[in-house]
Amino acid sequence: MNALEIQYEESVIAVVSQYIALASKFSTEQTLFQNNLELEEIFHPTALLSSTARKDSRGKVDRLTAMFEKYKQFYDAYVIGINKSIISLQSDLPEARQKEISATMMSQMQDKLIGQAYFYELRQRWIDAVIVLLDFFDGKEETIRYDEDELWFDNDDEYDCFNTVAAEINEIAEKETELMNGRINEIRQQTETMGLTL
Repeated sequence: MNALEIQYEESVIAVVSQYIALASKFSTEQTLFQNNLELEEIFHPTALLSSTARKDSRGKVDRLTAMFEKYKQFYDAYVIGINKSIISLQSDLPEARQKEISATMMSQMQDKLIGQAYFYELRQRWIDAVIVLLDFFDGKEETIRYDEDELWFDNDDEYDCFNTVAAEINEIAEKETELMNGRINEIRQQTETMGLTL
């Protein structure tokens, strides 16, 4: 590896470090915000059976949706920023090497964008399903009861509908958790390879 290559790699590591720090700070803020929403309370039977609590839950979903939109804006700016910064470092490299690096970056970016689109889909499906669940309980305080730590349904069709929506919410949450865990492991491996720490 010649001096230009070494300088380029050192510069890339410096840029990546800056963006990792930026992403880590944003992620921490988003996690804290989401934790403060206490979304798990939405699914407690007493909350589902209370019109006041359902109104509060819809407010939580609205705030989560706003956070989701903010995250998408951040991610778009993050992807554009880090790639422009890295590309700008290539000017002193031979043209053939620049093309090689650009081709690799494009391939990696495409994979990341596909994964990101999948995450967006899962998150939107989760939000939509929660809204369906809240709407489902509207006006059913007399036909659905919570007793002995269980929900009791007077109508079998309503019972089936509830189970379908609840199963969808759980399935989406599991897929999102699996996706995020995979991303964390991928980032950890990449940073370790570059000699960085999260």
